[in-house]
Amino acid sequence: MPKKSYVISKAKLHEEVKNKMFTTYKPIELPEYEELTPQWHGKKIPLALWEEIVAFMKVSYDKLRSETMCFLYYDETKTQPWSYWIPPQITSGMTVKSDPDHAEFQTQRAQYPDTMFGTVHHHCSTSAFQSGTDEADETNREGFHFTIGHLDKDEIDLHFRWCLDNECHEIEDLSIAIGGTSSPFKEDIELSDDMRVIELAYMNEQLANLPDLSKYDFTEQIKNVSKPAYVTPSYGKKNTKQLESNSIPLVTEEDLTIGDILDEIIFNIKFDTDIESSIENYLQTYDPNNATEKVTSLYQGHMWDTEYASILHRMYTDIEYRMSAEFQEFQKSIDNILTRLKSKAMSLPKQTSYMNCLHIMTTEKHFNQWLTKQFYEKYNKHITVQRIETTTGNGVPDLLIITQDKTWLIESKFETTKLRPEQQAWQIKPTAFQQTQ
Repeated sequence: MPKKSYVISKAKLHEEVKNKMFTTYKPIELPEYEELTPQWHGKKIPLALWEEIVAFMKVSYDKLRSETMCFLYYDETKTQPWSYWIPPQITSGMTVKSDPDHAEFQTQRAQYPDTMFGTVHHHCSTSAFQSGTDEADETNREGFHFTIGHLDKDEIDLHFRWCLDNECHEIEDLSIAIGGTSSPFKEDIELSDDMRVIELAYMNEQLANLPDLSKYDFTEQIKNVSKPAYVTPSYGKKNTKQLESNSIPLVTEEDLTIGDILDEIIFNIKFDTDIESSIENYLQTYDPNNATEKVTSLYQGHMWDTEYASILHRMYTDIEYRMSAEFQEFQKSIDNILTRLKSKAMSLPKQTSYMNCLHIMTTEKHFNQWLTKQFYEKYNKHITVQRIETTTGNGVPDLLIITQDKTWLIESKFETTKLRPEQQAWQIKPTAFQQTQ
């Protein structure tokens, strides 16, 4: 059979057709997809194994009130290929890292398969999501990655992504990776889109229930988790003065007030995932009073600018926190924002809109930021804007914007127009309601 040859011309694939008289190229019709997602052909994580992992996360949270993690392994040579390892690790509030320098790390690692294919970690009592730190850790680490949240409740919160080829795919359907769930519908029924949404929620809910903890003993595994004790140093008279604020060079455009610039700094901070993580860590570790409620407000976008400013002030004047490594990371994130704002604003012509100059649209987060700024400009800041987290409910839009005469619920999409089934189902409800008015 002769070997076929193909060429690409004008963004289309063509098959080379050659005979004794001439050569021509026949267009090949290919299916087009707005978004490609990977397909899993291996065996699923057994439900019993998943429940054991969830149980450890709950027990470790109750004991330490701090994040913990485990690694997932896959061995194709075994009938049941999945296993997990709780490695030696160091936890501090809302951060956790494996500890390869631990004396037992290499010995324990040798007991598990070569192929590591995922991680599980928890976010204590807050919601499950992929933080900026999680994304940085997982993008180059292929496999299934799960975050567990709301461990203070009977029904936990779950976030699942599959990272391959330096790209992470957020996946709503947990049953792609975890087995043992059942559908509420019979197998011979052809499901509509609305029925699929119901099935997805029903099956995911089965994986979000806390198991019976009395069946497990994690005494040995907990020994692998180290939580440093922070000791507040004593200070003499020379150290009792309130710490002075860092000298921050601010832009002084003729058409901008200091208030405008500070508002813009706060606005940018609200859309920075690294700073959000720093605020979360500070509240959980150094300012625990009502921390759960504050962190929930932070990630659901319900925190007022004055509350942001108040927390930032405490972070800068908390002596113990300023001496920590976490503060150094926080300061780097603040410096990055200030540098970006300063460099952008300095290049502005006097008549150029300050809002328009600041966006760098490379992700959906930046797109949401840019979109929100357009509303602020159009309505001269006489609006209310709230970012809505997916933990509010499946399919809920990303942004709530209230003006004097309208309410906008916006599902934002960056470099795609594809809606997930639950997003489509959610949109049906308000649309149908409006059509009856």
